Amino acid sequence: EKVLKLLHRLESRGMARTYSYNLVLFCLTKEKSSISKQDSLKILEVMEDAFQKGDEDKRPDIRTYTAVLQTLAYYPRREDTAIAIDIFRRMVQLDNDPNSKDQMDAVACKILLLLLSRVEHSDAADAATDILNRMLKPGSSVYPDPSHQHLAILANARSLTKRHVLTAYDLLFKTSRLFLDGTLKHSPHPASFTGVLHALSKIPNIDSVQKGIEILDLMKELKIESLPNIATYTAFFRILANNTNNIGGFDAEKILHSIPNKDTALWNCVLHVWGYSGHANKACETQRCFREMQDANIRPDVVSYNAVLSAAANLRIKSPKHKEEAMKIALETFEELNNSEHTELDYNSYRYMIMCYRTLMEPSQERLNCVRDIFDDCKENGKVGTIILKELHDALTPADFEKWTNIIAQKKGLSTKVRTLPKSWTRNIGRELYKAEDYER
Repeated sequence: EKVLKLLHRLESRGMARTYSYNLVLFCLTKEKSSISKQDSLKILEVMEDAFQKGDEDKRPDIRTYTAVLQTLAYYPRREDTAIAIDIFRRMVQLDNDPNSKDQMDAVACKILLLLLSRVEHSDAADAATDILNRMLKPGSSVYPDPSHQHLAILANARSLTKRHVLTAYDLLFKTSRLFLDGTLKHSPHPASFTGVLHALSKIPNIDSVQKGIEILDLMKELKIESLPNIATYTAFFRILANNTNNIGGFDAEKILHSIPNKDTALWNCVLHVWGYSGHANKACETQRCFREMQDANIRPDVVSYNAVLSAAANLRIKSPKHKEEAMKIALETFEELNNSEHTELDYNSYRYMIMCYRTLMEPSQERLNCVRDIFDDCKENGKVGTIILKELHDALTPADFEKWTNIIAQKKGLSTKVRTLPKSWTRNIGRELYKAEDYER
């Protein structure tokens, strides 16, 4: 506030110059608040209005724009994207102006890329690509270090549109090739590989598996000590899981066995690949992989057990033989989890078990009794939430659902109905209750 008052005094006496404004903007960058963002934009507006009226002493320079971008980067909003892109264009004009001594520097580019990477917007992704391509041009005054490359790639990967994810993939390979031929001194940031792999797992119909394999091969070619790592493998396994074909599980296992230090999380990823696959016998294959995990002295957690239950519950080919095998696997897995000394049932365990009874058994009194036993156990452990009610709603007749829960049988609004249940039923849900509400929405 004192600095702003001093600036107003200088303005009232006609003594304010670009240097004065830049010092005030630098102070505002230290404030790190939404108020400082508003103040910096007002100062920029004052400077530009004065410059347009012919006052050369108040012409904004690169340092002016850099400071304004820095205040925007602390609390970025979607509407800030247009402001940031407009500022970037003005910086480019200054950089290209032969009469101007100002040139874009590494700090300005990094702050701008940081802001653009934090806002999931197509315009932000396009601007980030433009900035990095300018930096990669021969003769550029700014050298793109790994952080510049990563932020530009991240801005495209986070956009999660097909065009921008492919752009992120292309930028990753472009910067890698420039490093391999000696044009760039540094290889891409390790997190860039994980970001692109994760983005590929979210976008269907772009041959994600092939592109994921190419990225793994690229990491080996670059010979970066920290790559591939658990994060990159996990992201690649997500690609296989979302590519629901018949051989995804075998591909994942092949890669898994090539990794020297395997942990529970990696094994869980492979189990989920099997669970999401379209293999006719995926319940048996998931259980086989689960047993291999145990034979390798890797202790399974509740996620591991739930992956097997999920594979059985989401059987794609439901012939009598496959349904019988899947039901047997589900019962064995649930019992083993229930008796485990190292982990315990969670709400997903009950959810998948109810799904198994619903999808693998024909409607009968026996099925009703089995669902009732699971629901009673779930109530006793205090883990009845929205997702459990949803699965129960699908497994029961409206009359039975209302009788068991005292809730009218309708899917819509179940998240609010959970709060009407006895507290003993929901006592161990905790934050999962709210996650379940988000899931339903």
